[in-house]
Amino acid sequence: MNLGAGTKLSNLAMNSAKDPHTGQRPTVIITLDDQHYDTGLVKLGAVLGDDSQTGCNTVTNPGVLLGPRTLVYALASLRKGYYPPDSVIKVRQTQQRIARRS
Repeated sequence: MNLGAGTKLSNLAMNSAKDPHTGQRPTVIITLDDQHYDTGLVKLGAVLGDDSQTGCNTVTNPGVLLGPRTLVYALASLRKGYYPPDSVIKVRQTQQRIARRS
């Protein structure tokens, strides 16, 4: 496994506010093939398979399951969930150059 420079492995979801009645934070739930799996964990970073790689400044959100030999291009932000082995994950963006006015 190789983490590109600046890779972030987030482990606490944005919607992790404590329930006012129980004082508990919600657990991370991962959906796989329309089946929901409650991890029972409030904090869960990413699980990265053997020989997987992330490009520079990749962000993994809580509950990312990255299969073996998966390549994630730079600047990608991965949502929680399962990414199968031998995948290539790219960010598609376009750049535009415009003339600067004085």
